[in-house]
Parts: sequence; C-alpha cells; structure tokens
Amino acid sequence: MNDYWQIISVILVSTVKFIIGLAMSLAYNFPPITFYLTTVGGGMIGVFIYLYLWDFFLIVKNKVWEPKPEKVQIKINKKIRNMVHFSRTWGIYGIALVTPTIISMPIGTLICRSIEKNKWHIKLVMFVSLSFWSLLIIALQYFFHIDVKPWIDAVVNFFNKIIHFFI
Repeated sequence: MNDYWQIISVILVSTVKFIIGLAMSLAYNFPPITFYLTTVGGGMIGVFIYLYLWDFFLIVKNKVWEPKPEKVQIKINKKIRNMVHFSRTWGIYGIALVTPTIISMPIGTLICRSIEKNKWHIKLVMFVSLSFWSLLIIALQYFFHIDVKPWIDAVVNFFNKIIHFFI
C-alpha cells in the first residue's frame, strides 16, 4: 500500500515541478520502468491540465469581462530582450527543453502556448522533452552507475532555499 502512495506522490509532484519528481523517484529507488512512467506520466498530466485549464480560464474571462482594446506598453530592458532572443532562436523546443529542469510545468506550458497555437505540437514536444530528461537520469543512474542523487539533491535544495526565502 505504501508503494501506491509513493507512486501517486511522484505523479502529483511531477505535474508541478518535474525535477523534484525525479528526485523523489530516485529517493524511492523505483525500477526504471516505474521511474519513467511516474515521472513522464505526471509531467504529461500537468501539461494537459495547464494547457486546457488556461484555455478554459481565458474563455471564462472573456465572457465575464469584456476585453478592452488598450495599448499595452512594455518597458524594454535587457531581461526582456534576452527572453525574446531566446524565444526567437529556440522557440518552443528551447522552452520545452528547459521546462522540466529550470522552469516549472505550468509556466513552461503557458509560455509554449503563447508561442505555438497547435496543442498537439505542444504536447508532442513536451513529451519528448520529459522523456529525454527522464531517460537521461535512468541511463546515468541505472545503466552507467553514475550516482546522480547528489546532483538532483543540490538542485532540489536550491529550489527549497528559494521557496523558503519567499515564504
């Protein structure tokens, strides 16, 4: 029974922050198939939820409030220029590649949605990205016998410090 709760917890965490789901799977010592299915499955559940929930939110917002045609003024600075340059250079593929490790799943999915309108393309690219990261960790940990737990723990501790800084 405890194994089911571990699997469910990894799936739920992977829907929000994929790298923490990877760390939990390593901590629970899942076999490679369970490791892959729980992390990638949880990440894809998150992509589906955030992709369709955002569209539902926009539909409700447009029905409740009438959209006002306003001029949006964006202050251009170095950070905005770097984001636009990254988006134009790498596009949806670059965003999908960094989403599982650096960006959280909701933010990465919404950025991909703002770049690409085809939802099936977003789902495919995100699936390939999640599979890449999960298979990379599986290959390093189980097949090449390289201990990646300290690396993942360092990333998770970094995010915990950031979270505790804001809380």
